[in-house]
Amino acid sequence: MKKLVNFRKKYNLTQKEVSNQLGVSQSTVSSWELNKSTPNREFNSNIDRMIRQYKQEREEQEMNNAVINCLLYTSPSPRD
Repeated sequence: MKKLVNFRKKYNLTQKEVSNQLGVSQSTVSSWELNKSTPNREFNSNIDRMIRQYKQEREEQEMNNAVINCLLYTSPSPRD
């Protein structure tokens, strides 16, 4: 399951962290990633949801950082 491997690498997550979030064993995540087995529909949906959630959180974090940086660079200096 290439999307799971790519997701983990992009967000620097371990198989253990992903397995905890999905409520499965680390060996199950490993098995999915090595295409030894495939997740059922429920877990496929949970994986997709988890990926969407991480992407959304990352986008929100980047947006917040951009706003903070903008405020930092446009705010008057206390010395002014």
